[in-house]
Amino acid sequence: MTDQDIIVALGIEAADDELKQACVNNFRVTTHARLMNVLGELLTDGDMDHLEDMERAGATTEQMINWLSQNVANAEDMYQALAEDYIAELEERLQ
Repeated sequence: MTDQDIIVALGIEAADDELKQACVNNFRVTTHARLMNVLGELLTDGDMDHLEDMERAGATTEQMINWLSQNVANAEDMYQALAEDYIAELEERLQ
């Protein structure tokens, strides 16, 4: 999801840029943490070591998800599903 996709999905298009960025950052951190929880059950110690090495080397989240998708499971599809679930969760809270 792009930042703009997240902004639209959260319904915060009218917010100021600082608030939009804070919401997008919070959304990404939460969704990535949920993805890592799911993947944590699938990853070997070697996979985890490789991801930690990538992170130390400055890899982006997208690069790490790409590596996971190629080597472990389709992390991109998992991320999309988790993002959609999180959006639905947030919408439910607002009702």
